[in-house]
Amino acid sequence: MKRTILLISVMISFYLGYSQTITLTFNAKNSLTQNPMSLDSVIIQNLAGGYDTTLYGAVSVLDMKMISPDGIDAVKSLSSESLIVMQNEPNPFNGYTLVRVFLKSGEKLNLAVFNNQGNKLSEYSNTLEKGWHLFAISTNETHNMYLRVFDNTNIKTIKLISIGAGNDGNRISYKGLTNQGHETLKSTSTATGFLYYLGNQLKFTAYVGGYQNNILYDSPSVNKAYTFEMLSNTENTIPDGDHMLLGNPNAAIPSVLAPDNYLMIKPQYDLSYNNTKHIPNWTSWYLGSNWLGSVARQDNFRPDPALLSGWYAVVASEFSGSGFDRGHMCPSADRTDLVASNSATFLMTNMIPQAPKNNQVTWANLENYSRSLVSSGNELYIISGGYGQGGVGSNGAKSTVGNGVVVPAQTWKIIVVLPNGTGDLARINATTRVIAVLMPNTQSCSDQPWTYYRTSVDSIEALTGYNFLSNVSTTIQNVIEAKVDNQ
Repeated sequence: MKRTILLISVMISFYLGYSQTITLTFNAKNSLTQNPMSLDSVIIQNLAGGYDTTLYGAVSVLDMKMISPDGIDAVKSLSSESLIVMQNEPNPFNGYTLVRVFLKSGEKLNLAVFNNQGNKLSEYSNTLEKGWHLFAISTNETHNMYLRVFDNTNIKTIKLISIGAGNDGNRISYKGLTNQGHETLKSTSTATGFLYYLGNQLKFTAYVGGYQNNILYDSPSVNKAYTFEMLSNTENTIPDGDHMLLGNPNAAIPSVLAPDNYLMIKPQYDLSYNNTKHIPNWTSWYLGSNWLGSVARQDNFRPDPALLSGWYAVVASEFSGSGFDRGHMCPSADRTDLVASNSATFLMTNMIPQAPKNNQVTWANLENYSRSLVSSGNELYIISGGYGQGGVGSNGAKSTVGNGVVVPAQTWKIIVVLPNGTGDLARINATTRVIAVLMPNTQSCSDQPWTYYRTSVDSIEALTGYNFLSNVSTTIQNVIEAKVDNQ
């Protein structure tokens, strides 16, 4: 396999005028064979500031500049920087993201977003005063894009990674002056600078397809080479029955910096929560016979107390009178071993607004079929969610209910079926049964059985931008994700 090395040229410019350059070299090897491997990407995070940058491809270059303790807008530290563009946050993003731009003096500023083909999707132009300015970027695209920012003399470009389309179209909105330029944001990547206080701890996360992520920590001050020892997914240490054994579809993280892709880990299921839409992006869970018992349905719908302070928590009555059900992602009937297990499924972070005849008929029939597979000696790894906006309930069409809870246009689910056994991830092969469905979130959904809505995992990935079954080897993924179940 061709060896790929990621190079990072790190420039530390001290405000006293002294400067030095250090080069960090990254490579990877197989932890068992010790053979060199190709790195897909490396994410660099400054743990002191909480911001990150992602390096792609065979060679990536990043400038890292030491800034004055007086702040990023100190004259000495910005003698050559009249335009600074901070990496968008969150990144990757789902339809909506924020970018901060610093102008050393008042002048005309232009921003434009382009897709991979070079087509301009949105733009903004105006004369702005000196200081930090905040911009919101929304898109209905799902792929990599580029934001180009330029003033009278400088051009800066950053990569935007969209993992989900929004509903506000392609546009750039000016949000005004902001003082949150340097007080809390110690590190951030730009095309020409990664701001960094010498001594801050950096976290490096390496990604290689078909292998577990590998993480290293350091506070570099001299040239250094890092080697990631990658562990194959077939040698995984993730226990059987883990709700995300098959992967994290959109790299959700448990961070306030990712409000629309906030990872929530629960004993009964895991989910990525979207604080803008007030619904889960996806919910992932394991279903084996150990989760099934005789506990009655608790029906104690309630807000999730695990949401971060200041975030809106959907209440139990949110959907009342809307014509849409409080539709479980992880079903109540999949958690009947203990009262606590069943009760957890009634947290509102596990709900999406579902058309009654989707939820109670077609979707419910698939849930019943899934449990019958478990009763027949199988165990399942399941992930489900909604896509788009705008469904048709018993009271007609709606795009939101309650206090802005988004109604998905479609509901999807992926089920990986394995006969009971051990070493689950290693047992997935090209013949493993995978059931994928995509249903309209409408009353007419029940006109057809759930089998009518079967599709491929690839199709749902293309729609959502997610990467399902990412812990499965790429070779096997290519086979099982392309199939449409017909059993």
